[in-house]
Amino acid sequence: MIRTYVKIGLTWAVAAAVVYGITNALPHRDFKTLGVLAGAFDLLVAVCCFFVAAKEIGKSTRVLFSFIGIFFLFIALGWSVGALVGRAFLRDDPFAHVYWVQYEWAIYFFMLLFVIVFGALELVTRKPKILRRSFLSLLIAGIPFLFLYYPYFLNPKYQYTVPEVSDLLDVREAVSHSQKMGGGIPDIDRLANDVDLLGQDGPQTFEQKYQRVARIFPYLEGKNYILLIYKPTYLNALYMSMIGLAVLLAMLGYCYRNDWPKSAYLEKVLIAFVPVCVLECVHAYSFSILTDFQVFQEIFNVGTILTRISYAFVLFFLVL
Repeated sequence: MIRTYVKIGLTWAVAAAVVYGITNALPHRDFKTLGVLAGAFDLLVAVCCFFVAAKEIGKSTRVLFSFIGIFFLFIALGWSVGALVGRAFLRDDPFAHVYWVQYEWAIYFFMLLFVIVFGALELVTRKPKILRRSFLSLLIAGIPFLFLYYPYFLNPKYQYTVPEVSDLLDVREAVSHSQKMGGGIPDIDRLANDVDLLGQDGPQTFEQKYQRVARIFPYLEGKNYILLIYKPTYLNALYMSMIGLAVLLAMLGYCYRNDWPKSAYLEKVLIAFVPVCVLECVHAYSFSILTDFQVFQEIFNVGTILTRISYAFVLFFLVL
Protein backbone atom coordinates (compact mmCIF):
# COMPACT_ATOMS: atom_id res chain seq x y z
CA MET A 1 0.00 0.00 0.00
CA ILE A 2 1.42 3.38 -1.01
CA ARG A 3 2.04 5.66 1.94
CA THR A 4 0.14 8.93 2.11
CA TYR A 5 3.22 11.15 1.81
CA VAL A 6 4.24 9.28 -1.34
CA LYS A 7 0.79 9.87 -2.82
CA ILE A 8 1.05 13.55 -1.93
CA GLY A 9 4.48 13.78 -3.54
CA LEU A 10 3.37 12.05 -6.73
CA THR A 11 0.19 14.12 -6.99
CA TRP A 12 2.15 17.32 -6.44
CA ALA A 13 4.84 16.37 -8.98
CA VAL A 14 2.27 15.53 -11.67
CA ALA A 15 0.20 18.67 -10.99
CA ALA A 16 3.30 20.90 -11.04
CA ALA A 17 4.52 19.30 -14.29
CA VAL A 18 1.12 19.82 -15.94
CA VAL A 19 0.87 23.47 -14.84
CA TYR A 20 4.44 24.26 -15.87
CA GLY A 21 4.12 22.33 -19.13
CA ILE A 22 0.93 24.08 -20.22
CA THR A 23 2.27 27.50 -19.24
CA ASN A 24 5.57 26.91 -21.02
CA ALA A 25 3.84 25.64 -24.17
CA LEU A 26 1.81 28.84 -24.58
CA PRO A 27 3.09 32.37 -25.23
CA HIS A 28 4.02 33.73 -21.81
CA ARG A 29 6.00 36.33 -19.90
CA ASP A 30 9.49 35.40 -18.75
CA PHE A 31 9.47 33.17 -15.70
CA LYS A 32 11.08 34.38 -12.50
CA THR A 33 12.73 31.59 -10.54
CA LEU A 34 11.36 32.83 -7.22
CA GLY A 35 7.83 32.97 -8.66
CA VAL A 36 8.05 29.42 -10.01
CA LEU A 37 9.37 28.07 -6.70
CA ALA A 38 6.70 29.96 -4.73
CA GLY A 39 3.98 28.62 -7.03
CA ALA A 40 5.29 25.06 -6.66
CA PHE A 41 5.30 25.38 -2.87
CA ASP A 42 1.78 26.82 -2.84
CA LEU A 43 0.66 23.89 -4.98
CA LEU A 44 2.18 21.49 -2.44
CA VAL A 45 0.23 23.15 0.38
CA ALA A 46 -2.96 22.89 -1.71
CA VAL A 47 -2.40 19.18 -2.38
CA CYS A 48 -1.80 18.54 1.33
CA CYS A 49 -5.03 20.40 2.19
CA PHE A 50 -7.06 18.23 -0.18
CA PHE A 51 -5.50 15.03 1.22
CA VAL A 52 -6.24 16.16 4.78
CA ALA A 53 -9.82 17.04 3.78
CA ALA A 54 -10.28 13.58 2.26
CA LYS A 55 -9.21 11.91 5.52
CA GLU A 56 -11.21 14.16 7.85
CA ILE A 57 -14.05 12.45 9.67
CA GLY A 58 -16.05 15.58 10.45
CA LYS A 59 -17.97 16.90 7.47
CA SER A 60 -17.66 20.51 8.56
CA THR A 61 -13.88 20.29 9.04
CA ARG A 62 -13.59 18.50 5.70
CA VAL A 63 -15.33 21.42 4.00
CA LEU A 64 -13.04 23.91 5.74
CA PHE A 65 -9.86 22.18 4.57
CA SER A 66 -11.31 21.93 1.09
CA PHE A 67 -11.81 25.71 1.12
CA ILE A 68 -8.23 26.19 2.34
CA GLY A 69 -7.05 23.88 -0.45
CA ILE A 70 -8.95 25.92 -3.05
CA PHE A 71 -7.41 29.08 -1.59
CA PHE A 72 -3.86 27.78 -1.97
CA LEU A 73 -4.63 26.32 -5.39
CA PHE A 74 -5.70 29.77 -6.54
CA ILE A 75 -2.43 31.22 -5.24
CA ALA A 76 -0.43 28.45 -6.91
CA LEU A 77 -2.05 29.03 -10.30
CA GLY A 78 -1.70 32.81 -10.01
CA TRP A 79 1.86 32.98 -11.33
CA SER A 80 0.93 30.78 -14.29
CA VAL A 81 -2.15 32.75 -15.28
CA GLY A 82 -0.29 36.03 -14.72
CA ALA A 83 2.43 34.86 -17.12
CA LEU A 84 -0.16 34.03 -19.80
CA VAL A 85 -2.39 37.11 -19.54
CA GLY A 86 -1.40 39.61 -22.19
CA ARG A 87 0.59 36.98 -24.08
CA ALA A 88 -1.61 33.93 -24.72
CA PHE A 89 -4.85 35.69 -23.73
CA LEU A 90 -6.05 39.27 -24.28
CA ARG A 91 -2.98 40.03 -26.39
CA ASP A 92 -4.60 43.09 -27.98
CA ASP A 93 -5.44 44.76 -24.67
CA PRO A 94 -2.51 46.80 -23.26
CA PHE A 95 -4.22 46.85 -19.85
CA ALA A 96 -4.70 43.07 -19.66
CA HIS A 97 -1.97 42.49 -17.06
CA VAL A 98 -3.19 45.43 -14.97
CA TYR A 99 -6.67 43.90 -14.91
CA TRP A 100 -5.30 40.53 -13.87
CA VAL A 101 -3.17 41.93 -11.04
CA GLN A 102 -5.94 44.02 -9.51
CA TYR A 103 -8.58 41.29 -9.73
CA GLU A 104 -6.17 38.57 -8.55
CA TRP A 105 -5.39 40.63 -5.45
CA ALA A 106 -9.09 41.26 -4.87
CA ILE A 107 -9.99 37.56 -5.10
CA TYR A 108 -6.99 36.53 -3.02
CA PHE A 109 -7.90 38.74 -0.07
CA PHE A 110 -11.58 37.86 -0.32
CA MET A 111 -10.73 34.14 -0.17
CA LEU A 112 -8.27 34.72 2.68
CA LEU A 113 -10.90 36.54 4.73
CA PHE A 114 -13.58 33.97 3.86
CA VAL A 115 -11.39 31.05 4.99
CA ILE A 116 -10.49 32.83 8.23
CA VAL A 117 -14.12 33.66 9.05
CA PHE A 118 -15.32 30.16 8.14
CA GLY A 119 -12.65 28.58 10.35
CA ALA A 120 -13.33 30.99 13.21
CA LEU A 121 -17.03 30.14 13.12
CA GLU A 122 -16.09 26.46 13.16
CA LEU A 123 -14.33 26.98 16.49
CA VAL A 124 -16.70 29.36 18.24
CA THR A 125 -19.98 27.54 17.45
CA ARG A 126 -20.76 24.21 19.10
CA LYS A 127 -23.23 22.84 16.56
CA PRO A 128 -22.45 24.62 13.33
CA LYS A 129 -24.45 24.11 10.17
CA ILE A 130 -22.29 24.20 7.07
CA LEU A 131 -24.69 26.10 4.81
CA ARG A 132 -25.44 28.65 7.49
CA ARG A 133 -21.79 29.16 8.29
CA SER A 134 -20.91 29.40 4.59
CA PHE A 135 -23.56 32.08 4.08
CA LEU A 136 -22.43 34.00 7.16
CA SER A 137 -18.79 33.78 6.03
CA LEU A 138 -19.72 35.05 2.58
CA LEU A 139 -21.63 37.91 4.18
CA ILE A 140 -18.83 38.93 6.58
CA ALA A 141 -16.13 38.66 3.92
CA GLY A 142 -18.32 40.03 1.15
CA ILE A 143 -19.34 43.30 2.81
CA PRO A 144 -15.82 44.81 3.06
CA PHE A 145 -14.89 43.20 -0.25
CA LEU A 146 -17.75 44.89 -2.12
CA PHE A 147 -17.23 48.18 -0.27
CA LEU A 148 -13.52 48.31 -1.18
CA TYR A 149 -13.55 46.77 -4.65
CA TYR A 150 -16.86 47.75 -6.24
CA PRO A 151 -15.18 50.66 -8.15
CA TYR A 152 -12.94 48.10 -9.89
CA PHE A 153 -15.96 46.17 -11.14
CA LEU A 154 -17.77 49.31 -12.27
CA ASN A 155 -14.67 50.55 -14.08
CA PRO A 156 -11.73 48.18 -14.77
CA LYS A 157 -9.52 51.26 -15.25
CA TYR A 158 -10.55 52.74 -11.91
CA GLN A 159 -6.90 52.94 -10.77
CA TYR A 160 -6.23 55.47 -13.52
CA THR A 161 -9.04 57.75 -12.32
CA VAL A 162 -7.88 58.39 -8.74
CA PRO A 163 -6.63 61.97 -8.13
CA GLU A 164 -2.96 61.07 -7.66
CA VAL A 165 -2.79 59.17 -10.95
CA SER A 166 -4.61 62.01 -12.72
CA ASP A 167 -2.01 64.40 -11.32
CA LEU A 168 0.76 62.07 -12.48
CA LEU A 169 -0.60 62.02 -16.03
CA ASP A 170 -0.83 65.82 -16.09
CA VAL A 171 2.69 66.26 -14.73
CA ARG A 172 4.13 63.67 -17.14
CA GLU A 173 2.52 65.51 -20.03
CA ALA A 174 4.08 68.79 -18.87
CA VAL A 175 7.50 67.13 -18.47
CA SER A 176 7.24 65.56 -21.92
CA HIS A 177 6.31 68.92 -23.45
CA SER A 178 9.25 70.60 -21.71
CA GLN A 179 11.68 67.95 -22.96
CA LYS A 180 10.42 68.32 -26.54
CA MET A 181 11.05 72.05 -26.28
CA GLY A 182 14.60 71.35 -25.10
CA GLY A 183 14.00 72.47 -21.55
CA GLY A 184 14.77 69.17 -19.86
CA ILE A 185 12.89 68.03 -16.75
CA PRO A 186 11.49 71.07 -14.92
CA ASP A 187 11.73 71.36 -11.16
CA ILE A 188 8.78 71.17 -8.78
CA ASP A 189 8.33 74.98 -8.60
CA ARG A 190 8.05 75.28 -12.35
CA LEU A 191 5.69 72.33 -12.61
CA ALA A 192 3.47 73.75 -9.89
CA ASN A 193 3.27 76.98 -11.89
CA ASP A 194 2.79 75.44 -15.33
CA VAL A 195 0.55 72.43 -14.67
CA ASP A 196 -3.18 72.97 -14.25
CA LEU A 197 -4.14 70.34 -11.68
CA LEU A 198 -7.80 69.77 -11.01
CA GLY A 199 -8.30 69.92 -7.26
CA GLN A 200 -10.78 67.73 -5.43
CA ASP A 201 -12.44 70.86 -4.07
CA GLY A 202 -12.04 73.30 -6.93
CA PRO A 203 -9.08 75.54 -7.83
CA GLN A 204 -6.07 75.28 -5.55
CA THR A 205 -3.39 77.70 -4.41
CA PHE A 206 0.23 77.46 -5.51
CA GLU A 207 1.18 75.91 -2.14
CA GLN A 208 -1.46 73.20 -2.51
CA LYS A 209 -0.38 72.46 -6.09
CA TYR A 210 3.26 72.42 -4.99
CA GLN A 211 2.50 69.81 -2.33
CA ARG A 212 0.62 67.64 -4.82
CA VAL A 213 3.38 67.86 -7.43
CA ALA A 214 6.07 67.18 -4.80
CA ARG A 215 4.17 64.10 -3.63
CA ILE A 216 4.09 62.50 -7.08
CA PHE A 217 7.41 63.84 -8.43
CA PRO A 218 9.40 60.72 -7.38
CA TYR A 219 7.04 58.55 -9.44
CA LEU A 220 8.25 60.20 -12.67
CA GLU A 221 11.51 58.26 -12.63
CA GLY A 222 11.73 54.92 -14.43
CA LYS A 223 9.00 52.45 -13.52
CA ASN A 224 8.11 54.13 -10.24
CA TYR A 225 4.74 55.15 -11.71
CA ILE A 226 3.61 51.51 -11.42
CA LEU A 227 3.60 51.86 -7.64
CA LEU A 228 1.27 54.86 -7.80
CA ILE A 229 -1.11 53.11 -10.18
CA TYR A 230 -1.44 50.10 -7.87
CA LYS A 231 -1.54 52.15 -4.67
CA PRO A 232 -5.35 51.82 -4.24
CA THR A 233 -4.99 48.04 -4.62
CA TYR A 234 -2.28 47.94 -1.95
CA LEU A 235 -4.39 49.99 0.45
CA ASN A 236 -7.40 47.70 -0.07
CA ALA A 237 -5.14 44.72 0.60
CA LEU A 238 -4.05 46.38 3.85
CA TYR A 239 -7.64 46.90 4.98
CA MET A 240 -8.72 43.32 4.12
CA SER A 241 -5.68 41.89 5.95
CA MET A 242 -6.44 44.00 9.01
CA ILE A 243 -10.01 42.71 9.06
CA GLY A 244 -8.76 39.12 8.78
CA LEU A 245 -6.30 39.70 11.62
CA ALA A 246 -9.07 41.25 13.75
CA VAL A 247 -11.28 38.19 13.16
CA LEU A 248 -8.45 35.84 14.18
CA LEU A 249 -7.68 37.79 17.34
CA ALA A 250 -11.37 37.98 18.25
CA MET A 251 -11.63 34.21 17.71
CA LEU A 252 -8.65 33.53 19.96
CA GLY A 253 -10.01 35.82 22.67
CA TYR A 254 -13.40 34.11 22.52
CA CYS A 255 -11.86 30.63 22.60
CA TYR A 256 -9.69 31.37 25.63
CA ARG A 257 -12.56 33.00 27.48
CA ASN A 258 -15.00 30.19 26.68
CA ASP A 259 -12.69 27.19 26.91
CA TRP A 260 -15.13 24.43 25.99
CA PRO A 261 -13.87 21.27 24.22
CA LYS A 262 -12.91 21.96 20.62
CA SER A 263 -10.44 20.94 17.95
CA ALA A 264 -6.98 22.03 19.10
CA TYR A 265 -5.67 20.82 15.74
CA LEU A 266 -7.94 23.19 13.82
CA GLU A 267 -7.14 26.02 16.20
CA LYS A 268 -3.41 25.65 15.45
CA VAL A 269 -4.06 25.77 11.70
CA LEU A 270 -6.02 29.01 12.08
CA ILE A 271 -3.40 30.51 14.40
CA ALA A 272 -0.89 29.89 11.58
CA PHE A 273 -2.86 32.42 9.51
CA VAL A 274 -2.00 35.19 12.01
CA PRO A 275 1.54 35.72 10.61
CA VAL A 276 0.06 35.50 7.10
CA CYS A 277 -2.25 38.45 7.82
CA VAL A 278 0.49 40.37 9.65
CA LEU A 279 2.89 39.97 6.73
CA GLU A 280 0.22 40.96 4.22
CA CYS A 281 -0.45 44.11 6.28
CA VAL A 282 3.25 44.98 6.33
CA HIS A 283 3.68 44.26 2.63
CA ALA A 284 0.61 46.22 1.55
CA TYR A 285 1.50 49.23 3.69
CA SER A 286 5.11 49.20 2.47
CA PHE A 287 4.00 49.03 -1.16
CA SER A 288 1.55 51.90 -0.67
CA ILE A 289 4.24 54.33 0.59
CA LEU A 290 7.17 53.30 -1.63
CA THR A 291 8.18 55.56 -4.50
CA ASP A 292 11.10 53.53 -5.89
CA PHE A 293 10.18 50.55 -8.10
CA GLN A 294 13.59 48.90 -7.64
CA VAL A 295 13.16 48.94 -3.87
CA PHE A 296 9.64 47.60 -4.35
CA GLN A 297 10.97 44.62 -6.34
CA GLU A 298 13.52 43.84 -3.63
CA ILE A 299 10.93 44.05 -0.84
CA PHE A 300 8.47 42.03 -2.94
CA ASN A 301 11.03 39.23 -3.36
CA VAL A 302 11.81 39.17 0.36
CA GLY A 303 8.09 39.32 1.14
CA THR A 304 7.44 36.36 -1.15
CA ILE A 305 9.92 34.27 0.84
CA LEU A 306 8.56 35.41 4.23
CA THR A 307 4.98 34.73 3.15
CA ARG A 308 5.94 31.17 2.08
CA ILE A 309 7.54 30.67 5.48
CA SER A 310 4.21 31.62 7.05
CA TYR A 311 2.48 29.21 4.65
CA ALA A 312 4.95 26.57 5.85
CA PHE A 313 3.45 26.87 9.33
CA VAL A 314 0.05 26.03 7.86
CA LEU A 315 1.63 23.07 6.07
CA PHE A 316 3.39 21.99 9.27
CA PHE A 317 0.16 21.80 11.25
CA LEU A 318 -1.57 20.04 8.38
CA VAL A 319 0.91 17.17 8.33
CA LEU A 320 1.10 16.72 12.12
